[in-house]
Amino acid sequence: MAAQAGAGGHVANPADVIIPPAVALATYVFITVISVLKPWGLTARGRRHRRVRW
Repeated sequence: MAAQAGAGGHVANPADVIIPPAVALATYVFITVISVLKPWGLTARGRRHRRVRW
């Protein structure tokens, strides 16, 4: 289908060409943002709760 679109042919459903790359990009951006914002190890709150339990 992508080869047909690249060759200038008619694509039956344009969503078949647009949606998969858009989902892949959104997933990549989401995972990148989570990996940057999520702290490694326990946060201060997690360390405090661990001390109280033990």
